[in-house]
Amino acid sequence: MRRRKMQIQVDRKKWLKNAAVLLAELVLILTGLVLVGTVGTRGFDNLKIYTTIFPQYQDMDEVLAGANDLIPSEDGNGYVTGEDTYFVIPVDSDKLIDLEMSRIEGEGILGEIWQSENETFAEESSPYTFELGHNPVQIKKTTKYIRVKISSQPGLHYNLTNVSYRNPFSVFARMHKKEIAKAGAALWLLCILLHGMELIPAEYKKLRKWLTVFVFLGFVGITALYVFYDFIFGERLFIYMDMGADTMQQYYPYYLNCVRRITEGTFSIWNWDYGLGTSFINNISQTLDPFGLFVILGGVVLGIGKVRRLLVIAQILKIIISALLCRYFLKLFPVSEKAACIGGYLYAFNGYLMLWGQHYLLGTICIYLLLILIFLEKLIQKFKIRYVAGLGISVAASIIYSYYNTYMALVFAAIYCILRLLNPNLGMNVKECIKRGCCILGSVICGVLTGAVTLLPAASYLTSSSSRLVSEASALAKFFGGLFSSYTMAQNAETAGRLISNNLYYINDYSCIDGWTNYYEMPNVCFTIFIYFFLGQLLVQSIKRCKDVKKIWYGVLITLVGILLIFNPGVAIAFNGFAYAQTRYTFVLMPIAALLVAVEWDRLMIKKEFSFTGLLLGLVASMYVVIEAYNRASDEVKKYDAVILTLFVAFAIILLAVGLWKNRQVQKVAGSLFLVCILLSTCLESHMTNNNRWTAYTWTEAMGYDGHTMTNDTIDALQYLKEQDKGFFRVDKGYAAVSTYGDSQVMGYSSVTDYNSTINRHLADFYNMLYTKVKVSDAQRIFEYSDESEVYPMSLINLKYILSMGELDYSWCEYVGRTGSVYIYRNKYADSAASFYTNTISKSECESMDETGRRLLLRDTLIVPDGEDVLHDTETGEVTLGSFVADGKYFIGTISNEKEGFLLLTIPDQDGWEVYVDGKKTEIINGDYGFLAVKLAAGNHEVKAVYHIPYMKQGVVVSILGALLLTGYCLWLYHRDRKRKQG
Repeated sequence: MRRRKMQIQVDRKKWLKNAAVLLAELVLILTGLVLVGTVGTRGFDNLKIYTTIFPQYQDMDEVLAGANDLIPSEDGNGYVTGEDTYFVIPVDSDKLIDLEMSRIEGEGILGEIWQSENETFAEESSPYTFELGHNPVQIKKTTKYIRVKISSQPGLHYNLTNVSYRNPFSVFARMHKKEIAKAGAALWLLCILLHGMELIPAEYKKLRKWLTVFVFLGFVGITALYVFYDFIFGERLFIYMDMGADTMQQYYPYYLNCVRRITEGTFSIWNWDYGLGTSFINNISQTLDPFGLFVILGGVVLGIGKVRRLLVIAQILKIIISALLCRYFLKLFPVSEKAACIGGYLYAFNGYLMLWGQHYLLGTICIYLLLILIFLEKLIQKFKIRYVAGLGISVAASIIYSYYNTYMALVFAAIYCILRLLNPNLGMNVKECIKRGCCILGSVICGVLTGAVTLLPAASYLTSSSSRLVSEASALAKFFGGLFSSYTMAQNAETAGRLISNNLYYINDYSCIDGWTNYYEMPNVCFTIFIYFFLGQLLVQSIKRCKDVKKIWYGVLITLVGILLIFNPGVAIAFNGFAYAQTRYTFVLMPIAALLVAVEWDRLMIKKEFSFTGLLLGLVASMYVVIEAYNRASDEVKKYDAVILTLFVAFAIILLAVGLWKNRQVQKVAGSLFLVCILLSTCLESHMTNNNRWTAYTWTEAMGYDGHTMTNDTIDALQYLKEQDKGFFRVDKGYAAVSTYGDSQVMGYSSVTDYNSTINRHLADFYNMLYTKVKVSDAQRIFEYSDESEVYPMSLINLKYILSMGELDYSWCEYVGRTGSVYIYRNKYADSAASFYTNTISKSECESMDETGRRLLLRDTLIVPDGEDVLHDTETGEVTLGSFVADGKYFIGTISNEKEGFLLLTIPDQDGWEVYVDGKKTEIINGDYGFLAVKLAAGNHEVKAVYHIPYMKQGVVVSILGALLLTGYCLWLYHRDRKRKQG
């Protein structure tokens, strides 16, 4: 009996169709890459270059005839550069000319190119590196001649074989064929993978789901790798030195400071290394940010030199967690798995996280907001005790991380909750809405109370010490004033552009615009460059579906709230704690944008609900906004704007194919290219936001790292001073080793120079009244000597030593020595961080004097608040100040004074300090605007100042009560529901 061979049935027609789909996708992907790459390289300033279809060759005999100092090579293969070798070539303006080299010495030769209307070439040249093969040069609109100088160095071999006008697309394809092939292969593999997943049988739902999630995470990781490749594997550091210089001047030095102090065992609630000294509460959000802790503890374990690399790893972790949480949030709504993954992917690289994530702690709120919204949405949809507990815990954790960001998140959560409960589709009556709202409110209140351990101390610092809330207008006056006003037309236009991209107008060069002049503070509302396309579809489809009056009014309400959130100054004031209009709250829009994209994706690709009117609206709005931006944009972003316009056209064609062609194969190709556009645009946008910037590099730090220690000449000089001088002193210097404003934190010394955007308000008064000639702003202070009277405030705070990279010729300085390249000088007039006075003057009297007069007072007169006891004894008698020492939260010393008077301690006047004289707590007054002063009777005294964090104990108690209340609240709800079920 013969055995039959098993035969596999192959549907050749189906396989041919699939092969045709994949081939079409590959061709279109490669075409798109060449198109986008060419536009990104050439821009739209010279449109005439795109009209050249076929190469147009110049007569080489004429080109060579116009050469100067043309020296043939001895081997007969080309030429050798002479003393002044150059070519003068007549050209057609506004075209792309290609200088083709068949021989070049080394990997390239650095030369110069001039462009001119005549043969005088009066304008400056542009450097150009000539390479083997094609060397394209874009001719300006007014250029008639170019002068090409191969090199200023004689004796270099080259051979200019062809000069031709070229099609820019063919030039780009030839020059970047390897990169195009790699990118095209990667995107094509994505298409193959997506088609392969569709072949998995429908009954394997879990497999399809987890495979989708795996692919989703893979592309999140690949995009993060592409965006941060130079930061991970190169010499670039995720530390910015342009508009994002806060990272270099404030955040990075603070992380190094924490790692160093923990390693040394000197970490304390008072930090003497931060300017003249500041509380732990001043940096509590930066410290308790989970990703900040990751960086700090990672530096402690792995070594302080690893901190700079851990910064980018922390950012990538945020991106991955954000992607997963957003996907989970979107799955709470009726959207497909693929739509949830697309929304999660875009959320992971949203404009806020990409830009404010560069400020480390600010990006973390994107995660906490999602946690709050997830439990909030779960509670709205279905009441469960674990959701109540989850919401309370999320709120508490978020507050402990950052009370400021959590405030903004909770304001939005309240708006979200109200709008969701009013949604007619939920079918809740008024009573049910109120009950559910009260349940949610109870959970949030418990969460806020549980977070009181940081909330109360931070609130105390903000209201009593920080300069942030100083304002003459009331909160309500500011809010209503903003609510019934508007931003300027230029600002609104730029905000509309920011909906598309962070980089539409400028990055660093804001001289070309009239509205927002800060790359970070301009509203960060970018989610995807195609947002107007999705909004167009949503608008038209919503109008079509709204036939119920309630739904119409609900839609109008949602639209109004959205417009106010983006374009109204009053809303910005409310989100910023009613202080002033600031748009750092725009992270709240990102989950809603993710939901919008997910819903519209499903509507287009699954439900096949396409609106040509919506497409037209989206395309027109997108093109109009970008063209307006292009006309005003700085040169650094114009070519990128051209790329965005190109992607708009491609995306519109894809959407048109989705809506008009019902052919299954066309739909497959369109669906794959849809995702390719999303992926490509997100990669380009995120890469530009993070990479087209001025960053630090591993070699920019004048610092050596040896395991858990740092080494350089400045550290050696500081160590020498600490060995020689056992008292507390302050140091400053006229150079930067790591950070201009943050070196004191990095290397451990107290100084004038610092960067603190939430500086103590009393200290700010001291700087403004007595240090006005020094560079002082809201956030920055720097040591600069320009007037003899400045010696007095320097001596007052015991600025005892000056470090320099060269010799100083100041009359008040005496040379101490030199350590390596660092010169050490001593202030002859500084001897203690404490001063004794028997003569005082009120602030109002002081402020009637000029700047120099106010400084001269510091020699023998204490400036006290109006209404304080006044002394008028110009003879202090015999005074002996013992050595004062700062040790963490303590400041200890001795004094012997013959007469009654005031002892000034140059500790910043901040709530939490207590001064004990001979063991007895003594009343503190403000002295010299910024410091602590106590009244002393004549005699010998031991003085001890102690710092504690205000309201910390009360915060701990309230947090414990809040946790117990949340537990009790959940138990009460559980028993209540159980009784109802039993009844």
